Amino acid sequence: MMLLAPKGWLTRTPFLPVPAPDYLAFRTLTQYGSNDHPPTSRDVVEYLMWCGEMRRLAQR
Repeated sequence: MMLLAPKGWLTRTPFLPVPAPDYLAFRTLTQYGSNDHPPTSRDVVEYLMWCGEMRRLAQR
């Protein structure tokens, strides 16, 4: 399951779990209504917490 970074991110430069540009554009457009709005750190943390909760629920 991809959360933010594609599989194999550790084997490709820049060796950071950077989300795919098209995925990030989609997420910012649906969250803020614009691709120009950078995500806030709070929104990223809340999204990751939601992903963790969804993963736990799916394992039940």
